[in-house]
Amino acid sequence: MSILLSLSEISKTYGGEEVLCSVSLDLQQGGIHAVVGESGCGKTTLLRIVAGLVEGASGSIHLDGKNVTLLPPEKRRIGLVFQDYALFPHLTVEKNITYGIRGKSAGDQRVKVQALLEAMYLPNIAKRYPHELSGGQQQRVALARALALNPVLLLLDEPFSNLDPIRRGKLRDVLRNLADEQETTSLIVTHDISDALKVADHITILRDGKVVQTDTPENIISAPACQYVMQLVES
Repeated sequence: MSILLSLSEISKTYGGEEVLCSVSLDLQQGGIHAVVGESGCGKTTLLRIVAGLVEGASGSIHLDGKNVTLLPPEKRRIGLVFQDYALFPHLTVEKNITYGIRGKSAGDQRVKVQALLEAMYLPNIAKRYPHELSGGQQQRVALARALALNPVLLLLDEPFSNLDPIRRGKLRDVLRNLADEQETTSLIVTHDISDALKVADHITILRDGKVVQTDTPENIISAPACQYVMQLVES
């Protein structure tokens, strides 16, 4: 399987403090890669550097065979789902999803919206407004909106936060379906190792801005690289 995203020696400093220190990782095409760590470890900063919202101090980013390190966000073909979902409250679900593809005909937009809602296990809500949806539904609408642009890479910031066990399970099903059936490549950052172990193909664990282990979920459990990873898995 080919490498879609390659991060090499990514570093970032804020106010003289090093937030990321020479972080490198590769994402396979069609896979789910989770970056796990405690608050302040640098995982969200890393996600924003990949998206182009924050400029790294050093290092390079290659996406789909191209160096995108200096490209602006709109040139990277990346879909980003924020932790707060960032849906437009005055627009229906349909209009939220089609916001970025307004150049298509109304008929094509409706077909696209319906297909995405079916994929998100959310049929028949196209005419509703965000305030009429549960938190889990809002999140999956935000995911559908990101996918409407046909990104080559999907980024998700703490996607499992504030979801009850049932909704967490539904979201894991959605992400695995996207990876397995539609070959969507996803990078997730989360503080919860249990979610990463259940959904990811590979996991990178950060501590104080440094990679302490990158491996499969099975090896993270059976062969933790250090005491910190062992404690994280057992917590």
